[in-house]
Amino acid sequence: MAVTGLLNWIMRLWRSKFTKRATLQQIRSVCVSIPEEQDDLQSTDSHNTLVGKQDAGKADTKTLPEPPTAMTSPKRSPRYPWSRRPLTILEQSPPPFPRYGHTLTSISDGRDGVWLFGGVSRGDLSDDVYVLHLQDNTIKRRYTEGTKPAARTGHAAVAVHLNGVDAPESILIWGGQGHTGRDTALYVLDISSLKWTQFRSSGQAPDGRVGHTLVTARNKVFLFGGDVNGRPSDELWICDIDNTSQSATWSRIPCADGVAWPPARINHTCVTDGENLYIFGGTDCQFHYNDTWMFSLKSQSWDELMVIGFIPANCEGHKAVLVGDYMYVHGGRGLDATEMTSFGALNIRHRRWFMFQNMGPSPGRRADHAMAEVGANVVFLGGEPRSAPSQNTQEGESTQPHMMHVLDTARINYPKL
Repeated sequence: MAVTGLLNWIMRLWRSKFTKRATLQQIRSVCVSIPEEQDDLQSTDSHNTLVGKQDAGKADTKTLPEPPTAMTSPKRSPRYPWSRRPLTILEQSPPPFPRYGHTLTSISDGRDGVWLFGGVSRGDLSDDVYVLHLQDNTIKRRYTEGTKPAARTGHAAVAVHLNGVDAPESILIWGGQGHTGRDTALYVLDISSLKWTQFRSSGQAPDGRVGHTLVTARNKVFLFGGDVNGRPSDELWICDIDNTSQSATWSRIPCADGVAWPPARINHTCVTDGENLYIFGGTDCQFHYNDTWMFSLKSQSWDELMVIGFIPANCEGHKAVLVGDYMYVHGGRGLDATEMTSFGALNIRHRRWFMFQNMGPSPGRRADHAMAEVGANVVFLGGEPRSAPSQNTQEGESTQPHMMHVLDTARINYPKL
């Protein structure tokens, strides 16, 4: 019955002479959020949609019709991609939130562990370390030793393997703003011993900065952009880590004249699929970007991607993660410095953006929050509550600071491209 109704709707759309004729690509832009093999058409959220866009100027915003009342099962609760979960704070740990400007790092510890470091909490810089476990929605303060990084915000963090791919991962911290200035030292936290080590830098090292990005690929750490002495940077650095000597060797990739290169920026995002780096958005303090650049590790060259679809608005202070072939981007601040609710996904293979509708309880407006991928899930925590909550805000950071949002990307049924 539901399938017949859907086919009739498509045929009416195709035959209509009073509306723009639908192309196959437009029809593919509309899809059910929950895969049919996970939930049948009787689910109360089987009409959730995701919207594509043909180009940057014209949206494709058709949605599937509401399922008939008779086809809705009153006994089944909605299963949306988004969920909002309260966090349980373990063993009298001090409350970690509200907080912004922190980092979240996903660690393969067998318990879906996500590690939080630093940021601004209750008006002061923090050097806190917390571990969150997605399996039971718990969070706990971890007390560390060794040469610890000072309290800071605006830093970047990545997970690194220092003793082989099968060894427990460590967390690398670099950059940021502390009470005494910007730190250029590199710190590594062994999650097994909870001990920090400050690695010695050799070669020409990057200047201290905030609002930069770090990613790991091919056993190297890549740094791009950031604010250096009050100016946005377009520098791209590579760092080789030697755990035996506890040293880090930095080298800068030069920008030759006439070669494609992304403009200098801060508060952008960068993700990697192991072969390429993908940069989105950011600001040079005068202009906000919504461009997407790809750096090929093989050719060591940049290319601005020509993308289609519903491209997110110009923003900075947003966050992004890569799950499979999709780069998920959320939030940030727009041109008016107001936190944004926007959420989209870019298929990096087909270079097509998607936006989402009716996906469940989303994080709402926020910037300078943190995101981390845990398998097919994306975890959202914290954010700056500068703007007053609006009617579109699902939860205000000031009213429910210990609430975690999780996106289950496996429940999103993308169209075949």
